[in-house]
Amino acid sequence: MGKKNKKRHSSCQNCNECQYIGEGDYACIKDVPKIVLTEFGIPTGDYMWCRKEK
Repeated sequence: MGKKNKKRHSSCQNCNECQYIGEGDYACIKDVPKIVLTEFGIPTGDYMWCRKEK
């Protein structure tokens, strides 16, 4: 069987786990929802949190 190809994203905006939640905010819904971008596209402290966590 072939290996699963896990694509690593260079930004939250390109990830399938990043969802628009209204008023310009985006949240990562991977495990526990976390706000990753604010209404003006400003990254929060949780931006790219899944890459930092190991």
